[in-house]
Amino acid sequence: MKDLPVGFSALSASLFVTGECDLVATLSRQPLTPLLRDRALARIESGVDWDRAFNLAKHWEVEPVFFSNLLRLDSKIPKEIVGRAAQSEMQARARATAATLWAVDVVRQMEGVGIPCIMLKGPALGVIAYDDLSFRTFADADLLVTKDDLIRARDHLQGLGFEPLFDSGDEEILVRNGHALEFANSGRKVELHWTLLSHHLALDLPADDLWNSATSIEIAGRELRTLDRVSLFLFLCAHGAKHEWERFRWVCDIAQLAERLTDVEMARVGALARQHNARRIVLLATEMARLIAYADTLGLGQSGFGDASRVTSLVKRAAYHYESLADLPPSPGQSDFGSRFAALTYWMGARERLRDRLLVLSRAFLAPVNSDQGNLPVRILFRSARLMLLAFRRLTIR
Repeated sequence: MKDLPVGFSALSASLFVTGECDLVATLSRQPLTPLLRDRALARIESGVDWDRAFNLAKHWEVEPVFFSNLLRLDSKIPKEIVGRAAQSEMQARARATAATLWAVDVVRQMEGVGIPCIMLKGPALGVIAYDDLSFRTFADADLLVTKDDLIRARDHLQGLGFEPLFDSGDEEILVRNGHALEFANSGRKVELHWTLLSHHLALDLPADDLWNSATSIEIAGRELRTLDRVSLFLFLCAHGAKHEWERFRWVCDIAQLAERLTDVEMARVGALARQHNARRIVLLATEMARLIAYADTLGLGQSGFGDASRVTSLVKRAAYHYESLADLPPSPGQSDFGSRFAALTYWMGARERLRDRLLVLSRAFLAPVNSDQGNLPVRILFRSARLMLLAFRRLTIR
């Protein structure tokens, strides 16, 4: 294989086992820099399984940007691949645009009945981080409303034909613990949040601050509220860590947004992270972007969030998701509960203070979820027993 261009760390070169993984990662940034272009060309000259690369772009949810960048290399790829890529790009961007129009309409209807919303991620990220709403795919509309408006928002969504994806008897405890209320209608899903992160994660960003600093951007011809870029960046860092960075698209979001933050804004991210004892969470996110989304040119390793070696194991653990998606279906052997426990241990590893880890663990033991059976006292005991069993198995079975 042709030597790769200089400018990338040894770790990033070793995280992806196959050239197809590396090619998709390289072409998932917008705009495509000369360094990334050279890296992609080196991979292509080494030989590419194009079916596998196309499937990876779909699995990793980066089709619009990947195919757009691939077409910029059309003189270096087979003619039949150019045709496939052009059709795939058109379809992917059309899907992203259609999803955006749907999400904007949901917000329009909510605000039409006096329920203000802040749009999280999705099309807001397309505009802010990719400069084009059609470059950022998404499946759900994540909306932040005030706690006082939460019940009205629930009723309004149900009036629009959205069915709740939770038991009505669980609603009170879900709200009390800061979980989103999820609804679905004809394959589309809306998540209503009144706080950004569940309380058991012990990273509480004050709702009043989020609403006071919210900004407006134009999305599909309509002015909509979204988080300011500093709060959005910290939220994306925390959201990725919460879910073990299981989606490659989330890593690209960090790389894209970081590139657009000014030095002043990045300093504000640092101050906000220190205020909430979340510097390691930001460090993990920026290392993911630097090593997996190839954002070496951002200088994120010198961002002042701590010693990068402290999160190397977490970066490698997350990278497993991306390789396994290439050829393997989701494992049927791991329960949803076991998956949640794995994500919880990952989140604890991303916290820098022992007191926060202990707080997360204690809150998690006392916060039953839908899969826990029985009345509230029984559910708490049952959940605690299962958590202890899983912890024992993780410590004793290799």
